[in-house]
Amino acid sequence: MTKRELVMVAWNHWRNGCFRGVLTGASCDVLHLESPYWNAGIKAEIEGSCVVLGGKRAERFEIIGHREWVGNWCWDGLTMKRSEAVRMMNWLLKKGFRLDSAEESVWNKIERGETLVESDLIA
Repeated sequence: MTKRELVMVAWNHWRNGCFRGVLTGASCDVLHLESPYWNAGIKAEIEGSCVVLGGKRAERFEIIGHREWVGNWCWDGLTMKRSEAVRMMNWLLKKGFRLDSAEESVWNKIERGETLVESDLIA
């Protein structure tokens, strides 16, 4: 059985909940990342079964499912293989997203500059 992860993504407009196409935050059970710039982030779109993040050097992340307005209208939910979720979180960290909150072991690992692995996403 494929291990799945729900990744929450903040990419909707804060006033009306409409898709903005700019990722400003990403969250799963054990960590929350946010853009280093207020009200700015990374270009985002969904193309078929992939989330595409970035501009000219975009990265594609495979998704299993997508739901709008999960939690509140700024956030959508993505169901992903755990391997893709951890790859996306590592990519966002490399792009300058900041750690907002995390379980202590995950926080310490990121602070040391280590790469996250699948087992880090298990609460």
